[in-house]
Amino acid sequence: MGRSVLLIVATILIGVAAVSGCAHTTTTPQTGGTGASGLIVKCNPCDATVVIDGMPAGQARELSTEDSAYPLVAGRVYRVEIIREGYRPYVKEISLGKGLVTIDVSLHEM
Repeated sequence: MGRSVLLIVATILIGVAAVSGCAHTTTTPQTGGTGASGLIVKCNPCDATVVIDGMPAGQARELSTEDSAYPLVAGRVYRVEIIREGYRPYVKEISLGKGLVTIDVSLHEM
């Protein structure tokens, strides 16, 4: 009996993770400098394409550090898609303030 309950709980957790795209989004306030805003994408697989408001922004590996963050305008909401053939897409709207937003996501195979 206990084993079947554990199996059911594990199945539910895996389903929730698959639907959510296993993503974690954080905002890092910018200190000093120009107060620029931008998006950092850390993704597995790293060759997934990042699309912002319908426009390709590059591959995730090209946007994975503070120095290579995709510049965005603070005070706006952006639709971010991370896509790769054979994987479920990750889609999220982010509200951007001053600083950097980091999306850390693992795409799941279909």
